[in-house]
Amino acid sequence: MDLIENSKIMASRLKERLTNLEALEFVGEPNMSLLAITTTCALTIMTGYCVLRRRALITNPKRPEKHIWLRETSTYRVSGVPLDWDREKLRTFLKRRELAEVITIDSIAREANIESQTATITLTNSYMQQWPGKSRQFSLSEEHYNDSLNLNRSVSVDNDFIGLTTLYEPPARDHKIDVIALSGLGGHAFGSFKERGGTHMWLRDSLPGYLTSETDNKPMARVMIYGYESAVAQSKNMQNLEDLATTFHSSLLALAAGPTTRSLILIGHSLGGLIVKQALISLSRSTIPDDQKLIRAVYGVIFFGTPHDGMDISSLIPMVGDGPNRFLIESISRINSQIIRIQQRDFYHALGKKGDSEVFCFYETLESPTAQRDKRNEWKMIGPTAVLVTKSSATHCRPFEDGSEHICAIARTHSDMVKFGPHDPDYRNVWMKIRGLSRRAVRARDRLQTTTSKFLVPYRQNPDFVGRSDILDKIKLQFGLSQQQDHEPSQPRRRISLYGLGGVGKTQIALAYAYWIRDIHTDTSVFWVHASNADRFRAAYAFIAEKCSVPGRNNPEADILLLVKRWLEEQNKLQWLMIIDNVDDIELFFPSQRSDDPEAHQQGDKLAQYLPDCNHGYILITTRNKQVGVKFDQGSPLIEVTRMTEDEAHQLVQGILKTEVSTHDATLLASKLEHLPLALAQALSFIQENTISISDYIQLLDEGDNALVDQLSESFEPVGRDSETPHAVMAAWILSFRQIERTQPLASDILCFLSLLHRQAIPKTFTEEYCKQQKPGYAQGKDGSVDMHRLVQLVTRKWLVNKGRLAEFAESAITFVAVLYPFEEWKNAEQNLRLAANIQAQELGEEHIETINIRGELVLACQNQGEDHPDVLTGLASLSSIYKRQGRFEEAEDILADSKRQNSQH
Repeated sequence: MDLIENSKIMASRLKERLTNLEALEFVGEPNMSLLAITTTCALTIMTGYCVLRRRALITNPKRPEKHIWLRETSTYRVSGVPLDWDREKLRTFLKRRELAEVITIDSIAREANIESQTATITLTNSYMQQWPGKSRQFSLSEEHYNDSLNLNRSVSVDNDFIGLTTLYEPPARDHKIDVIALSGLGGHAFGSFKERGGTHMWLRDSLPGYLTSETDNKPMARVMIYGYESAVAQSKNMQNLEDLATTFHSSLLALAAGPTTRSLILIGHSLGGLIVKQALISLSRSTIPDDQKLIRAVYGVIFFGTPHDGMDISSLIPMVGDGPNRFLIESISRINSQIIRIQQRDFYHALGKKGDSEVFCFYETLESPTAQRDKRNEWKMIGPTAVLVTKSSATHCRPFEDGSEHICAIARTHSDMVKFGPHDPDYRNVWMKIRGLSRRAVRARDRLQTTTSKFLVPYRQNPDFVGRSDILDKIKLQFGLSQQQDHEPSQPRRRISLYGLGGVGKTQIALAYAYWIRDIHTDTSVFWVHASNADRFRAAYAFIAEKCSVPGRNNPEADILLLVKRWLEEQNKLQWLMIIDNVDDIELFFPSQRSDDPEAHQQGDKLAQYLPDCNHGYILITTRNKQVGVKFDQGSPLIEVTRMTEDEAHQLVQGILKTEVSTHDATLLASKLEHLPLALAQALSFIQENTISISDYIQLLDEGDNALVDQLSESFEPVGRDSETPHAVMAAWILSFRQIERTQPLASDILCFLSLLHRQAIPKTFTEEYCKQQKPGYAQGKDGSVDMHRLVQLVTRKWLVNKGRLAEFAESAITFVAVLYPFEEWKNAEQNLRLAANIQAQELGEEHIETINIRGELVLACQNQGEDHPDVLTGLASLSSIYKRQGRFEEAEDILADSKRQNSQH
């Protein structure tokens, strides 16, 4: 029962007592005194009860009361928020913990290099002060959080804001710059930048919206604050300026942990500016790669009231007394501070030469109250006013930046010069300076990228590329480069293979990934290598050597493949991605494993040995040959690229035609072409060139298989397709068929054999028996069935026609079916007759069950009874009659002549 309810009960009882007293009808002054005494006692009881209840709340806060008379708001930080939580889920979680009457989630963003989010919240009438300690921990075990590492994860709530806190993070594709702000002496990491008397915190609430890209006007900056122990009075901290800078330096390493370090702008108020300077000096002297990445990333520094030449500490010394932080306070004095002088000298060279970076200095023009004890003997800034940091000290930075464009006055006190409301004129000047600085930083980074990292990709970005996000996410995750993954892989992979049918979109996915790397991981070089043959592979390596100025490239005796391989492995400071396209020929890259190959032991000079292998490089290959992928990935799982989804196909159709297309038409067209991206792009190119509708094109396809094959043979010019690689689906696949025929003859024969059967649910026994006939000793596999891609089947048949071998394989297929299923078993083999009935050819006509029955009987009769047996002669006559009905007169005459000849011999 709460205080209000208790008060009502006490008041009710008091009223009842008073009514009873009136009923006694006492008269005279003594009676009035008795009434007053009674009233006083009742009020005393009520007051005592309220005090006791208040003490109970403070000493036993497990179930805090929810009614507090005053409405107060305060800002807290929530750390360790799971990545998949949104604002509403976090608010629900905190509400169940009864932290305050009202909880408002003001921001939530992922922390740098930490697999969790951080939020800032406003608590109205907070109960936090009722618990001991500066922060509270709440276990996530009750939330069924997926804690696979069993780390007993928890969420913490605090209001100190020590360390880095991310206030805003743009989407990964837009993220180009980082901004970090440090508060001053005696300040608070969050509160120092908050509007005085208001709720607006400009670094969180408005600055991200002003820091937009010049190209698309989207927010591009991640904004963070950094907090440290900076109390003056009663401090127990003995850190000096160098200690504070070292801790800040360590926090910055989180920004360098990933493959890309974005341009960095640092904001320092008062002492925070000196910490920034000291950290930059330390970074500039370091030889550690991460430190060097960080110092190269720093483009701009903005100082607010930073005492480069010291400040007035006369009112601070009494506050410090003999405390452990006295040395820190004295080190920033404007009188004989050796530390300040050394820092100023070293900072001049820390950010490189003029033009490599920019520094802005804001100085105060209003006097500030100084420290003085109040009536309670507590230190407050209520003393006589003075300028704490003079203009000469606040602007005494780099001599070549002493103009008005880099030195700006703010008509505010030392503390208020970083406290802005959303519409303050001073704030407008500040955010415009920061926005200009951030855009110049991005431009400078782009220029630097062109001189350091290389993007050697021969194709432009495909504007029609859609979908495939699941495959792209797999690549990012397995390479350890994803910015949205829930956890880093235990060991990022260095090689990944994309395998699938020709035209299924492998190259387009690799191209999209290359441009993602260029845009997001700007420090990473991207190299594209064609691998359709050895000459093109060598030419690609020579191109890399030339563009990257690899030493020794001009030596005619140099092995360019080995030269580039070793150079890439030795470039520790160069992060790179190599995309090797069309790695289809296994014998080109790996020695033959066939025991019957007499040259197998002499095939050491294969291209696989020239692939660089190091911790700062990644290789992505595309291949139609799964065996190549298995060898290349060295046992790791491959990524199979399958056909597009219906949604992706719809997006592709609309994107290429640049018009609204009904879902029905797009789905029907995609299904006709088996959702194959290259086939769809080829069809859409034909539709555009001939100005016909999708319905008209579908009618063309419905004319028969030959019409579909003809359409698959039409050439066109897609984005990102190698000039030496066939563009039409049919030509692309026939190239693959030829390669299979050359390297794996048995596999080629199986492909041709299967193309003449019904394409769905082909029993594996067919292929097993076929292999046994073609290659004795072939080991049998598991039972089951296989399906054949419809377009692959049609193109394979067309290939056989072009080679003049269709009749040969059709005859072989018919014979095989007849042998595998003897005459007396055919009545129970309807499923397999369905397969055999699909054997077709222009040379043989449209075969049906009757034709196959007769031919099967002939094969069996010849095998069992001899060619001159009467059953064979009868079968020949029947077959001749069937051929006449089919219009195949010459074949009918030939069979009839054979029958007569055998009759005469008999």
